[in-house]
Amino acid sequence: MDHAPLDGARILIVEDDAIIALELQSILTEAGATVIGPARNLAMAEKMAENGPLSAAILDIQLGSALVFPVAERLTEQGVPFVLNTGHGDARQLAADWPDAEVLTKPSTHQAIVQSLSRLIENRAAAASHA
Repeated sequence: MDHAPLDGARILIVEDDAIIALELQSILTEAGATVIGPARNLAMAEKMAENGPLSAAILDIQLGSALVFPVAERLTEQGVPFVLNTGHGDARQLAADWPDAEVLTKPSTHQAIVQSLSRLIENRAAAASHA
């Protein structure tokens, strides 16, 4: 039997929409991940980003009137890869601004979410083994 693609991964969810947050939680749990969160606002997200170790994160760009970028910066400093999951904004510009992140445009498919996170975790592991 194959193992789940995110077996053993600790993934932070930052999403202010309760329905989307629950959907993400379901997708990631089904893929074998341990979910941290969901964080529904910037303060909660910043606190949970310190609740390591984290394998990866999926971040909604817009959290109410705040932007998630301070959390993205903190995760980058910690070497934690992340997916930017946005319903607004220019995905190309986000990809240019955050070249190490994956950018998904809502609504994202279950497969795209799991594949993006798996890829980021694998790339991080490969980079660590070459360091």
